[in-house]
Amino acid sequence: DFIISRFKDAGKLISADSAAVICDLFNRHPYYVQKFCYFLFTRTQKKVTEDDITKTHRLILDIEKPLFESILRGLSAKQIAILTAIAKEPTKKIFAAQYMARHHLKSTGGIQHGLNILTVEDLVEQNPQEGTWAVVDPVLREWLVERAL
Repeated sequence: DFIISRFKDAGKLISADSAAVICDLFNRHPYYVQKFCYFLFTRTQKKVTEDDITKTHRLILDIEKPLFESILRGLSAKQIAILTAIAKEPTKKIFAAQYMARHHLKSTGGIQHGLNILTVEDLVEQNPQEGTWAVVDPVLREWLVERAL
């Protein structure tokens, strides 16, 4: 509703479906939703189109790339492998043999050490209710998955 009203106040139209897509793209992460909407607003003439959303989404990934690359430069190869595995496949069972094999993770000790560092750096977190490990930053997660392809 907020996104729709802000566009409307400036004489631009965005549908409820488009606003919902934007919120879902970023798991309702306030920083990214606001940043996305800023760039979308500046690109939109009168009415937001699907193409506007697609191009703005690509822009956000490209804008954040230097930051994400600098984050990776501060991590070891093992930590990057763990972070990428979690981005590609959030899991409750990170120490399961199949998961480790699928993502080429070598040892439980290495994973535990890497998780500790990634958690302290606020790059991954374990959901306290579900127990699932996930990447904290939704755009970093998407960028890592795209980078891994």
